[in-house]
Amino acid sequence: MAKNNENIKRIIKLIIGISFVLVFYFVNARQYSYGFLIYLIMAGLSILYYFIWGKISKVVDLEGISDKWKRNALIGLGLAVLTIVLGKLIPSIGAIGVPSLSQSIVQVIGITGRFFIIVVFASFFESVFIVDALTDFFNSFLGFNKIFSVISMAVVGASFHFFAYGSSLVSNSGSFFSAFVIFALFGWLAEYQNDLSGVITWHGGLNWWIEFGKKILTFA
Repeated sequence: MAKNNENIKRIIKLIIGISFVLVFYFVNARQYSYGFLIYLIMAGLSILYYFIWGKISKVVDLEGISDKWKRNALIGLGLAVLTIVLGKLIPSIGAIGVPSLSQSIVQVIGITGRFFIIVVFASFFESVFIVDALTDFFNSFLGFNKIFSVISMAVVGASFHFFAYGSSLVSNSGSFFSAFVIFALFGWLAEYQNDLSGVITWHGGLNWWIEFGKKILTFA
C-alpha cells in the first residue's frame, strides 16, 4: 500500500461505507440500476487504485483522509459558502455543473437518491479520480512539478465538467474557466491539507447549492 497508510485506510473505509449505499440503490433502482453499477465499479477501482498505486509509481503523494478530517471538512464547507457568496457577485464563479438526471430516474430513486448521486457520489469519486489520482499521475509518472501537476489536473477536470455536465452550467461562456479555477483550488487545498476531506465537502457543498440550494432558497 502507498505511504500515508493511515490516511489511505480511512478513505478505503469510507469507500466501503459508500459502497453499501450504492448496493442499496443498485438493487432498488430497477431499470436505472446501471447508473449505480458504474459508481460501484468506480468504488472497486478506487480501492484497487489506493492499494497498487504505491507499487507502480515512482513518486507517491496520495492524500486519503487524514486524522484532521473534521477540521478540514469544515474548512471545505466554509470555502463552499464563500464560493457561493462570491458567485452572487460574479455569476460565473462556482458554475461547475452537476450530473443531469431525468424526471423518470428521480421518480424511482427519490430526492434522497438524487442527493446521493449529485452531492455525495459525484463529489467523492471526482475528488478521488480527478483531484487525487490525476495530480499524482502528472507528478509521479510524467515528472511534472506540483504546480504544473495541479494545473494539468484542473484542465482535465474543467474539460470533464464542461463536456459531461455542460447543459447544467449556469453560464456556458465562463463555465470552462470557472471549473478550471475551482479544480485548481481543489488541487491546491488537497496538497495543502494533505487530505481529501476539504475538497470533498467543498465540491459537495457547491453541488448541493447548484442542484438543491437555489431551489430551496427562493431569493437566490
